[in-house]
Amino acid sequence: MRIFDCPSVTNPVRADGSFSTFYVGITGVGPDSATLPATHRRSGAFGITRAIGFSDIIADGLSTTMVVVETLQIQGAWIQAGAATTRAVDPAERPYIGPNRPFGGNHRGGAYVLFADGSVRFAKDGVNPTVFESMATINGNDPYRMGELDGD
Repeated sequence: MRIFDCPSVTNPVRADGSFSTFYVGITGVGPDSATLPATHRRSGAFGITRAIGFSDIIADGLSTTMVVVETLQIQGAWIQAGAATTRAVDPAERPYIGPNRPFGGNHRGGAYVLFADGSVRFAKDGVNPTVFESMATINGNDPYRMGELDGD
C-alpha cells in the first residue's frame, strides 16, 4: 500500500497494522460541510450522502477546486473513510497549513493539494485563508488563480 503514502513519511503503519492516510478529501467550508447538499455554496468534493461529478464543479472550475490535501493531523487508515479520511476547511482553525495545523506538516513550508482537474500543486503555509476556503468549495462561484496558493 506504499503507493498511497506520502513518500516523505518513513513509517506509515499504524499500531493496528493498517496504513495511515496522509491525504484527506475536502468536504467544503465549515464543520457541517460534509452534510450539506452539493448545491450549497460551502459544499466541497466529498460529503456523507452526496455524490458529485465533474459537471457539479462548473461554477468554480476544476483547476481551482481542491479535492484532496495532505495532512499529518488526525489520520485514519486510508480505507477507513469518514472523519479520518475527509476534512472540512473550518474557519475556526486558521491558519490552515503547517505543523500542528489541519493540513500540511509533511513538507517544510506547505502542503501538496490535488485539484479536481487532476493537477497537484504546492500550497504554502502563508496561503491567504480566504483563498484556501474558496478553493475548498465546488459551488461557491469564486475561482482564484493558482498563483494565489503561494501565500503572503
